[in-house]
Amino acid sequence: RSKSSEQERERSVCAAPQLVSREVQAKSESSFEAAIMPVAQDAYRFLMRNNKLYVSFIFVGALLGERAVHYTTGTLWEMNNAGKLYSHLEGTVIGGPKDDDDE
Repeated sequence: RSKSSEQERERSVCAAPQLVSREVQAKSESSFEAAIMPVAQDAYRFLMRNNKLYVSFIFVGALLGERAVHYTTGTLWEMNNAGKLYSHLEGTVIGGPKDDDDE
């Protein structure tokens, strides 16, 4: 045998466990991961196509994220302070009808 054929044989033997482990990994992936990865890769390719699109995505995402956080925290604040805020007391205790005796 020539030295190059022995080296090729050693390489193929060394590569075989790597191929088997990749096959095992591919089989062990859940169907959820298998379904999500192509979508994530396509989205990444679409957003990274050019800089303008990427920056626009960041700005729109920041604006939408800010709106979601503002709405969530506002709703939680209203729930935790029900009956204590000016908007809840307006017309009842604060700024209610004037008594004739006060004049």
